[in-house]
Amino acid sequence: MSSVELSNAWTSGHNKRKYLGITFHYVIREYRLSTVVIGMERMLAVKVTAENLESAIKKVIGQWSLQGKVVGLTSDQGSNIKKCLRDQEEQLDAHWIPCVSHQIQESVIKRRWTIHQRIARSGNSAAIPPAHNVPPADGVLPVNGSPPADGTPPADNAPAYGAFPANG
Repeated sequence: MSSVELSNAWTSGHNKRKYLGITFHYVIREYRLSTVVIGMERMLAVKVTAENLESAIKKVIGQWSLQGKVVGLTSDQGSNIKKCLRDQEEQLDAHWIPCVSHQIQESVIKRRWTIHQRIARSGNSAAIPPAHNVPPADGVLPVNGSPPADGTPPADNAPAYGAFPANG
């Protein structure tokens, strides 16, 4: 067993409930990575603090008898989860590693914001880059093979979704 990855607490948009998902990653025969969700803890506190998160994490680690087996902790860089996992490093003899995909997502969002700021300052609409070079407003790039938002199937010769033309 190689690591436990802890995703950040999040708030459901519909009913404003807060949750912490805990995913366990481990290596089995022939070095195959396996993953299982071992906890989905509802955070009842009004404010999700490092202490609340730590309590939920300890509960799940105890339920699964993972004490002494955790070697890695991964999360986004929210101050509450980061503090929680930094505090847990010594207790669990594990290392916290920031989530690379979250860092990439954050840098894409920051890049888009920078582009919009430059356009606004210049007042030059010609400075707007082609649509295929700018991430969507929600900051999430579509995965190859994802259908268009309107549900229409792509043309047979259309590039994979998320792919950018070579000569932009």
